[in-house]
Amino acid sequence: MKNRITLLLSLFLTFNVFCQTDEPKSILASKFYSFETFALVVRFDKGIDSINFPIDTKLIEIQIKKLDINGKDLSPKKVYYEYRFTAKVDTTYKLPSAKLWSNNKSYKIPLEEYVILKKPQKPIKLSKTDSIKMVEKEDVGKIKKYEGSEKARLEGKIESRLSKNINKSVFLLWTDKNILKINDRFRIIIESNLDFDKTSISMEDIENLSKKFNVEKSGMSTIYDNGMEHYYIYFICKAMESGNIDIKPLKIKTQNKKIETNKWTFKIVD
Repeated sequence: MKNRITLLLSLFLTFNVFCQTDEPKSILASKFYSFETFALVVRFDKGIDSINFPIDTKLIEIQIKKLDINGKDLSPKKVYYEYRFTAKVDTTYKLPSAKLWSNNKSYKIPLEEYVILKKPQKPIKLSKTDSIKMVEKEDVGKIKKYEGSEKARLEGKIESRLSKNINKSVFLLWTDKNILKINDRFRIIIESNLDFDKTSISMEDIENLSKKFNVEKSGMSTIYDNGMEHYYIYFICKAMESGNIDIKPLKIKTQNKKIETNKWTFKIVD
């Protein structure tokens, strides 16, 4: 809103700077809802000595800026009067007509226009204790956001276990921990040097492999290492019961066919 009002004011100043007028000109810059409005700009090139503008100051507070021909307040001769209104109450107010004096001659500025103003909301003043608590709360929020981002980064950070000497398409299944305790979290990872259909293996497929662990979430990753591409889908799991877990080869869908992974064994202990 303020940008729009400023633009209107700038246009008024720019297009009229070199145009002499025999009568005062005025523009009502905004009649929209606003907490603070450039409500009226008056211009008279012969110079403005004073303006009588009978605004009801019980309802509206006025700030007046007086400007010269260049839109500044440097020279004594003022040709612009800029009125900024701030409502003391929520109100629709009918602007009264004004009267301008220049070189002992008066000119009428007919307005009879309505402006809709809203009283500014008072800022909430917090005690020092509340301010400290708010800052601490914001800091905690930033820390949690950082920790969440760092956790996601670490979950997706994978060191390839594929041999660099392999010259065929391979799917390798492995866990980042081979011996776990109950309630430990670990990852089941399927890695390949081939971009594969990662939707062909779901969280439900992995969870159905054993009742001894739960799958909490999954993610995908692609890593480029010295010109080689490695494609991953990983599953974040939680160990629930002790025992040995044997994962038989899984069939992974590619564009042309299905390729089996290796089998994998790991252990959960009490």
